[in-house]
Amino acid sequence: MRAVFLFSLFLLCIVLVAPTVSAVAIGASPAAFSFELPRGGSAEESFQVSTNSESAMTFSITADEQIQKFVKLSVDSSQTTIDEPARIPFSIFIPKSAKPGIYEGAITAMTSGSGSMEGGVGSVVATGVAVKVAIKVTGETQASPTAPSAENEGADLITSNFLQIEGSTGGIGLASMLAILVIIVLIIAAVILALKW
Repeated sequence: MRAVFLFSLFLLCIVLVAPTVSAVAIGASPAAFSFELPRGGSAEESFQVSTNSESAMTFSITADEQIQKFVKLSVDSSQTTIDEPARIPFSIFIPKSAKPGIYEGAITAMTSGSGSMEGGVGSVVATGVAVKVAIKVTGETQASPTAPSAENEGADLITSNFLQIEGSTGGIGLASMLAILVIIVLIIAAVILALKW
């Protein structure tokens, strides 16, 4: 009898954990850009966003506040699938009034989220990836924009590096952690019951 109970509990644990294991991720290539431009200079580049999802993933594209004044995004949203990565072009323009120095930030691709909220309960999970951008503004002033002067740095591929969860569950990965906690409690309860029999 005890063996049947423990086996049933084991099967219940597998059923509870299985849906929490799969995750949709997006990645970007290249992972970083470095620009060195004079005031008045410009450059153009692009990166690819890909996913492990068979269905189309829609994502928005934004630049961090630290580099926003220098970055012009060609698109503000796009879609990608496992078979069709999205190409995201962008340009850098340094105003003549910019102060020399190094400006660092990221261009972020963030999915619109998946999941649902029913009656104030549930969660919506969004995933994203950030492409690092470093811009060194030199003290010289350039009369007109020039050809791109960008150098790709870092790894060729960076995968999802953050999750954003909204809803009553809050926190990163809370649903998965809660499922694991429930399983641990069930296993402890099964062991205690087995010892009492």
